[in-house]
This record gives sequence, C-alpha cells and structure tokens, in this order.
Amino acid sequence: MSDEKVDTPYDRRSLLQCQTNPNSSLDYVTKIAGVIYNSDNDHPYAIVLHYVPDRLVLTPESLSVYFKELGTGQLDSLENLVTTILDDLQNELVPRWVRVQATLTLAINEPVEQQSTTAEDGQPGWQNDAVLLRLTT
Repeated sequence: MSDEKVDTPYDRRSLLQCQTNPNSSLDYVTKIAGVIYNSDNDHPYAIVLHYVPDRLVLTPESLSVYFKELGTGQLDSLENLVTTILDDLQNELVPRWVRVQATLTLAINEPVEQQSTTAEDGQPGWQNDAVLLRLTT
C-alpha cells in the first residue's frame, strides 16, 4: 500500500483481501485477533473477529494493513470503531455470520478500567446454533 491516506469507505474496504473458501459446504468459525494502535490514544484497541465464512475467507495479512489504516484516523468512539469494522466486513467478506469485539483498556486502578463493545450480524435465514454455541468469547 502506498503512503496515501485512505479517504473513503470504499478505499478502506479495498484493503480487506479475501480468497475462496476451501470448503463452502461446511459451517466453521474463523477467529482473528489483532490490535489497533491510534496516535490520538495511548491505549491500543484489542480487536477479536469471529466469522462463519460463506464463499470467501479473509486473509490475515490484509486485516493487518486494514487495522493499521484504521489507526491513522480519528477513532471517536469504541462503538463507531466496531460498527465500522462490522460494516466493512459485511461488504467485502459477506460472511454467513460475523461478530466484532473491541476492547479498550483505559487505566488500571481507575474507576473505569476497561470498555468493551461487541456487534454481530448474519445473513438472513442462516442459523447454526451448534456452531455458535461452541464459541467461548
């Protein structure tokens, strides 16, 4: 990626690269965890994604580039960050089901030490409780 700033959702989403699901007839959960460092905040955002692929799977390398790009922008709230990631994954990856969780550790021994936001969505009509019930977090 060049050093140019990504300005639109389309540009940002184009950083998410996918490849063909090796077995789209199975329901299985993929988990990817990472960190977003933001220059406006001394505390990193821990991100955990769980998704059930449909036709595509996400490449972890591209998610790393995507997270770096998100960190260069203004992150005005944890909720906005989570819903942005969820929306981008829904548009590029189009998973059967997806959950995005972001956690911000603020300051140890303060009244509020940690904030966490989780959002999830799935394709209409898709349901596989047996797979989702196995998720621990």
